Amino acid sequence: VHGCGYVKVLYIYFQDTDYFTRYCHIGSSEYLGAILRYLISYIAAFYILKNGHRLRQKKNRLFIKKRWNFGMNNATEKHWILLRGLARESKHWGAFIPKLQAMFPDAKITLLDLPGTGCLYQETSPNTIAQITHQVRAQALAKGCLQQPVNLLALSLGAMVAWEWMQNYPEDIATATLINTSFASLSPFYQRLRWQSYHRFINLVLTSNVRQREEKILQLTSNNSDANSSVILDWEKIQSEQPISFKNSLQQILAAASYKPSDKKTSHPVLLLNSLQDRLVSPRCSMAIQQQWQLELRSHASAGHDLTLDAGDWVAIQLMDWLSK
Repeated sequence: VHGCGYVKVLYIYFQDTDYFTRYCHIGSSEYLGAILRYLISYIAAFYILKNGHRLRQKKNRLFIKKRWNFGMNNATEKHWILLRGLARESKHWGAFIPKLQAMFPDAKITLLDLPGTGCLYQETSPNTIAQITHQVRAQALAKGCLQQPVNLLALSLGAMVAWEWMQNYPEDIATATLINTSFASLSPFYQRLRWQSYHRFINLVLTSNVRQREEKILQLTSNNSDANSSVILDWEKIQSEQPISFKNSLQQILAAASYKPSDKKTSHPVLLLNSLQDRLVSPRCSMAIQQQWQLELRSHASAGHDLTLDAGDWVAIQLMDWLSK
């Protein structure tokens, strides 16, 4: 007996108790249970009729909140796109990729090369960040990476591309993390390329031997001397297989040097990471970006410019902590 059937059952009971117990196969001991269920059903039905519009409004609010949270969790767990910096390619992420994957085990991680680097080393790099961004996004579209908003993680020059991407194609992006980057409109040239490193940079350009050049790049960008021997071998192999030409390096330098984004603040969640002991780019450049748009900035005390190389575990932890908040 369900719902309003309780009314009929109780009516029979009151009219003829003997008939009730004989043909309805229910004893008097179950009578109180029947009455209780009937009263609960009646009270619940009365409350819903009286307050139905309020319940619907509350349900809608809960649905919207749950849907928004699901969207954020889906974005932060599903797909990352990573962009490297000046004259570097996706293979230079090295041991950081398994660290990032371990922190986000269910995520897809896509490594994109800038034009003129990596698998695109035979192409000519544009000399503006806007043009580089256009080509990088086209690469992402061709790989089917933009079916839902993605998380960008980008270093140095790659972070300029990430910012430009957010400004021009906001629907593509869920969040962005920018590492040791700088903008020409916010920082002077002697901070964007620290004057203390000018002689090393010139010496680097004049070095023709691949191994020696990669060793000098590592000395300029990393403060972790313990792991340098194995990294040099890896970087030498990368440059030998897919060499980045002097012309493309120069094109990227021109693009970075001239990049002045608009004053418009992005609507996306953005995390800034910098290294206080960066010998290539002053940490003040990230501070200037943070102050301009009131973004969150987290700093590592001892790492060099290649923060994911020197402190990959720390970077992964910061990403997880920031996204969880």
